[in-house]
Amino acid sequence: MRILKSNPVLTIFNSYLVDSPQPSTLSYLWNFGSLLGLCLISQIVSGILLAMHYQGSASFAFASVEHIMRDVNDGWLIRMVHANIASFFFICVYLHISRGLYYGSYRSPRIGVWVIGTIIFFLMMAKIEMWPKWLLIKNIKISKNISLLNVLSAFSKSRTKAESRIGPHNMDVLSVLICGMLGDWWGDIIKISNGYSVRYNIEQSISNSAYIHHLTNLFFNWGYCSYIIPKFIKKNESLFDKRLVKSIDRYNYRLSLFTFSSLNWIYDSFYCEIEGKNIKKKYLFELKNI
Repeated sequence: MRILKSNPVLTIFNSYLVDSPQPSTLSYLWNFGSLLGLCLISQIVSGILLAMHYQGSASFAFASVEHIMRDVNDGWLIRMVHANIASFFFICVYLHISRGLYYGSYRSPRIGVWVIGTIIFFLMMAKIEMWPKWLLIKNIKISKNISLLNVLSAFSKSRTKAESRIGPHNMDVLSVLICGMLGDWWGDIIKISNGYSVRYNIEQSISNSAYIHHLTNLFFNWGYCSYIIPKFIKKNESLFDKRLVKSIDRYNYRLSLFTFSSLNWIYDSFYCEIEGKNIKKKYLFELKNI
C-alpha cells in the first residue's frame, strides 16, 4: 500500500490534495486559491527580507526605509513587491469568495472547507481597532472606572522610550497642539536621562465628552496616545454652602499624550519660570489684569 494511504498523517494530505473529488468542469476560476498561497509565500519572504533592514522605532523608522530604498541591493523592488502583493492578496480573496458563492461551494460535500475558509477570512480581516469601536457603542464597563476598552488597548501601547521619541511631526499634530495650548491644554515636565520631555494633557467635563472623544480618537490614529477613548477621572471637590462644607464628586475625561522631546519648544513658548515654578503665560497675563 502506498505510504500516502498508510501513514495516518499523510492520509489527511492525500485526501485533500490527491484523491479529493473534483468536478470535471474545472476552469481558471479555481486558481485563486493557489494564487493566494503564492501571494502569502511572497509576503512572508519579502517581509523577512525587509525586516532584516527595518528599524521599528520612532527615531530610525524613516531612515531605515530610506536605507532599504537607496542602499540595499534591489531593496526598492522588494519593498514594492511586498506593498503591491498585499493589494493583489485582497483582490484574490474577494474573487475567490465570489467564485465560491457563484458555484455553490458552500454546499455538501464541501461545507467543512467553506466554514474553515470563512473563519480564516474573518481572522484575517479582524483588527484590534475594531474592538474598541464596538465596545464604545455597547458602553461596556468593568468595575469602578476601568473600561474594557482601555484594558484591550493596553496591548498596543508604545514600547519606545521617551528620549527616543523625536518625531517628525506633521502639521496637523502641531496645529492641534499649539491651538490647544492657547486654550485648555497644559504640559507636564517629565525628567529623562538627558534632560526633560513634555507630556501634553487636556481634561474636559462630561458635558464636552463628544469633543474630547474626537480628540482622543484623532491622536490615537496618529500614534500619540495608547487608548482610543479618554480616561475617566473622578474628582472630589469641597463646596461651601451656608457655613457647611459639602463634598461633591465631579467626573471628567482626560487625554494624555506620549512624551516627545522634540515638542519641548511648544512648552517653552507657552510657559515661563517665576519663583521656581513654571506658569502658563495665559494665566500670567490674567493675573496682571486683575
